Amino acid sequence: MMIKPPNWMRLNKSSSEIIDRSETLAFEFDDFPVKANSGDTVASALYAFGVKTFSRSFKYHRSRGLLCVAGRCANCMVTIDGVPNVRACTTPVRNGMKVKYQNAWPSLEFDLFSVLDRLDKLMPVGFYYKIFHRPKWAWKIVSSIIRRVGGLGKVDTKSISTTTYRHIFQHSDVAVIGGGPSGMSAALSLAKGGLRVVIIDDQPGLGGHLLFDKKLYKDLPDISELHGYEVGEFLANQVNSSDKISIISSATVFGFYEGNLLGIICDDRIIKLRAQHIVVTTGSYEIPLVFDGNDLPGVILGTGAQRLINLYGIKIGKTAIVATNNIHGYYVAKDLLESGTAITAIVDSRPELQNQFNLVNDLKSRGVLILNEHTITRSHGKGNIDGVTVARLKEGETTTQERHFSCDILSMSGGFQSADSILRQVSSEFAYDEILGEMIPSDLPTNVYAAGDVTGIHDLRASILQGRLIGVEVLSNLGFNKPDSPYNADSLRNELLEID
Repeated sequence: MMIKPPNWMRLNKSSSEIIDRSETLAFEFDDFPVKANSGDTVASALYAFGVKTFSRSFKYHRSRGLLCVAGRCANCMVTIDGVPNVRACTTPVRNGMKVKYQNAWPSLEFDLFSVLDRLDKLMPVGFYYKIFHRPKWAWKIVSSIIRRVGGLGKVDTKSISTTTYRHIFQHSDVAVIGGGPSGMSAALSLAKGGLRVVIIDDQPGLGGHLLFDKKLYKDLPDISELHGYEVGEFLANQVNSSDKISIISSATVFGFYEGNLLGIICDDRIIKLRAQHIVVTTGSYEIPLVFDGNDLPGVILGTGAQRLINLYGIKIGKTAIVATNNIHGYYVAKDLLESGTAITAIVDSRPELQNQFNLVNDLKSRGVLILNEHTITRSHGKGNIDGVTVARLKEGETTTQERHFSCDILSMSGGFQSADSILRQVSSEFAYDEILGEMIPSDLPTNVYAAGDVTGIHDLRASILQGRLIGVEVLSNLGFNKPDSPYNADSLRNELLEID
């Protein structure tokens, strides 16, 4: 493996990036020295270093590359300093850390066990239980072999964990789960009304999806014309300057219990937080598209591509195909173009767009081919994607009219689904919205609220207004006698109805 400098594949410095190029860190990956910038994650540093394959699948040993870049998939799991199954995309680089790949032999790029991928028809789900359960001695022999070949990281049974968790008890008027635009807006509205608020967020900094959003917003309430990441910074500065709001960063809410008790893990702390009201603003997950070969390295979610480009300043490839069924794919294509990646085509399963003319026309004027009513049927490549097959759709069905394109990146945007797991721990009810194509919360317990993307709203203006409205409603329900919120409930509702 060739040793490359920390600026390998790096773009010119951008105002949205979170890395500090003036400070260089060093770590080892498979015994090779790798240089990174302060603020890099292990995944971003390795990708900038030229690593495309991060792991192997647990059964067939298929190559796995970066997919979500948000800690919500298993594609980038590695062993760090002896600890297995660590997500590289959310683990910050530290000087001297030792990173090892998992589940491959003799190397990550050339894995002998990948031959199992060609034997998949001989190994259906659960075949080992159905074939090797008799005679009894057969399982004793075969099980050790299966455990060696399958699985992910290897647990060192001789090592003893030295982590001692501290138990901390906290109380607050309101707990906001999620530090994105709707969560910050709700917290600010509540704090201006005089309430004590705690924001719990799983990222090191506030902002949510705005951190990597470079769209220009002109119609946000009480906010001047700013790019998405600037809006996030503006709201975060207001939150940080409020003496009524405290923040628990890089934390996970793992339990929502009776009496509005939240279980939170943060580093070596187990925090038991009880609040009168809970506001859930946990956002949403981007959905991958389904086609043959959608797991090849180089196939990445649109939000994952934006994170690498806008947060870590990485040019992710030379030539890309963007596959989408929603407008977000077009914004991803714009970010790819501006990073220097050529766009061969945008493959959109919908008929021709009736809105967003400016964005579409801008992409067309820059030579981007837009194929409406088309879909990806399969990707090609060995070790990394090198092309795709695209087919025309007719009345929603795939036809035999196919086209082939070369690319080394396939960005896919299949829509969004609410990150609603914490709401499902309490007696919340959900309903499928046919217009949004999502399951969204329809009925929440008393003193529990939801706002933003988790409710199916993927509009920044609406998310901010919804967060403010929740603040007003909570203050009203509490009958708080301190200074009223500066926001009016009726006017906020009317603005939301206009957006809808």
